[in-house]
Amino acid sequence: MLRMRFGLNMEHFDIKKKPSILFTNLFLAARSGSELHVLELAKAFLAKGWDVTCYTLVLAYPLQDQFIQAGINVIRFGEEKLLENHYTVLYAQHHIVSDHIWDCTTVTFDKIVVASLGPQAEHEKLPSFSQNADLQVFTSYETLEHNHLNSPEIPTHVFPNSVERSWFNCAPLRSLPKTPRHIAIISNHVAQE
Repeated sequence: MLRMRFGLNMEHFDIKKKPSILFTNLFLAARSGSELHVLELAKAFLAKGWDVTCYTLVLAYPLQDQFIQAGINVIRFGEEKLLENHYTVLYAQHHIVSDHIWDCTTVTFDKIVVASLGPQAEHEKLPSFSQNADLQVFTSYETLEHNHLNSPEIPTHVFPNSVERSWFNCAPLRSLPKTPRHIAIISNHVAQE
């Protein structure tokens, strides 16, 4: 599906150009789930020879360095003039920023992937243009059940939120007791229950 604006015929453009992808994510700052998810996906597309751009409200440390070191182009809210006119794929995660790209810019896309990383957070709802999607991606079956579109013509895929092992190798290795003495649960999302 190609979204056309101003009557432009995309067949007149250079089709030998490298494929490109635009990822949207609310924040690219902390070492948390969605940020690391986007970083790993972006690095995978770069490794396959794609031009990769991320669009976000906030780009900050400590994760900012990871995007710079990987050579991933990041554009912040307010810098929309730096976006390309056209991308091969929009990977729309966090509807707040993806809806802004869709509604407030003239950027076009060949394919649209809508993604949700969780079933409860408001920003994880699918974007307003989801009926135009070519693919729906969810990190769990629970998320799929909560957020999916009832549209049989749009394929659905569960793709776990995963990061490279190196993110977990920063803690020193030590021997652990055979039975737990104290348990601490640390999360940036407090579950309702």
